[in-house]
Amino acid sequence: MHRMEATLVHATSQQTRASLLHRYDPDGPITLPQHIERADVLGKLSYAHNKQLYWALVPAGNPITEEILSTVSTIVRKVLIQGTGESPAPSSHTAFSITHVYTPKELRKKGYATKMMALLHGQISTPSSRYNTQKEQDGVTPVETYPTGILSFLYSGVGDFYSRCGDPGWHIQTSTEVYWDVESVLSHSPDHGKVDYLTEDDFVRVAQRDALLLTEELTTRARNNQPQAFAVLPTGEEFAWLVARSRFYGKILSPVPLPMHWGIQLDDNNFAIWFIDYTKHELQFLRTRCVDGKKLMVMVHAAAIVAKQQGCQKILAWNLNERLLDESKLCGVDVMAQPRRKNLAAVAWYGSGSCPAWITSEKYGWC
Repeated sequence: MHRMEATLVHATSQQTRASLLHRYDPDGPITLPQHIERADVLGKLSYAHNKQLYWALVPAGNPITEEILSTVSTIVRKVLIQGTGESPAPSSHTAFSITHVYTPKELRKKGYATKMMALLHGQISTPSSRYNTQKEQDGVTPVETYPTGILSFLYSGVGDFYSRCGDPGWHIQTSTEVYWDVESVLSHSPDHGKVDYLTEDDFVRVAQRDALLLTEELTTRARNNQPQAFAVLPTGEEFAWLVARSRFYGKILSPVPLPMHWGIQLDDNNFAIWFIDYTKHELQFLRTRCVDGKKLMVMVHAAAIVAKQQGCQKILAWNLNERLLDESKLCGVDVMAQPRRKNLAAVAWYGSGSCPAWITSEKYGWC
């Protein structure tokens, strides 16, 4: 089928709003006005404000049209890249979360999403990268004030489709999930000392501690000549954004008051942040840092108390070290680990050499 010539542009405010309206699902849990309000509320938070950019694939020669062929959003993030044995300290780099890939139904299966994503590499990859095309006359409109990065990542709901979107493509990383049954967890109360529940006021402090520990971990990996890895740097802003999203849905969908607690800390090296997915009735860990299975059971039990109060039947974690589950299994807790079928983590690497492994690929990276 004939496909018109197209160009990728930084979306105008009108194009961004048109894309928002296109993405509305009338079969979903919120109304169209609520859908618009959610975007406005979340877009003003520090995680997204001045960091999120919408791109539009439009017919060549008509850059401001609202007849959009496909759209995508990028959010500026920071990653830590493992160093080498000679220089073991990790380095900090700009990277991007990619979300809201959308093509209107009547325009699907014409290659527009593939074209858009292929062009996107050229706009967000570092100027030193062989993928960068900002200075080339290839139909792409550059955005001079927007940064470039060493990698980008997304969560695919369409398998390995994004690996075929230009060079280098986004390639699937380890994507597993763990589910605990809330009632089963609550039936096995673990022995523990003092625990501190976390509120939103604690997010930045916890993220700073986590960032320090990640720096130490990556440095140790480099000194031990382990394969190169990277981690998405937690700042606390992503926790606040995801919890704000949870609150927005909770006010609409939940018959009970929203939780006061959004995480737990046992000590400086054992903590977890979570949010509630009110559409799935799940408590989902955004980030877990835990040194052994017994401490994990304490944190999961604390989460289960909040989960039950909020009407959740399941607790979810992504890419958890499965050796930590032995304690849950020994206690007879109903827990299941399996590969994810959706939200498959995928990375496009714009640096030199092969793509590093993604460690701590947990829900806090999702947007």
